[in-house]
Amino acid sequence: MPNAYEGSATVTISALYLGCDPVEVTTGELHIVLQNAGVNRARIQFPVYLKGPEGANVLRVQLPDGLTLQGRIEDGLNGTGGGWLEFTVEAHDLGLARPADLSGWRWQ
Repeated sequence: MPNAYEGSATVTISALYLGCDPVEVTTGELHIVLQNAGVNRARIQFPVYLKGPEGANVLRVQLPDGLTLQGRIEDGLNGTGGGWLEFTVEAHDLGLARPADLSGWRWQ
């Protein structure tokens, strides 16, 4: 599965429920690998335990160039050695092809 981005990002894990105040935990400068995980799905991998609120159901990833992906968490694994999360995205949010230069990926 080709990588869409690899590098530093700001990742926010949220618990968003109707009738409740939103709870968010943001981790800045987290090294991630962002991948297309199929139709309307993206996946991030991370090398450390990712803190988040109990009942977390939404993930937001902001890349250094300002591109932001956000969606409902569909699946994942989070442990002391890192993990991964899959989340829904709009079809236009994540390109299907691998960019030529992963170290300087830019939205085009």
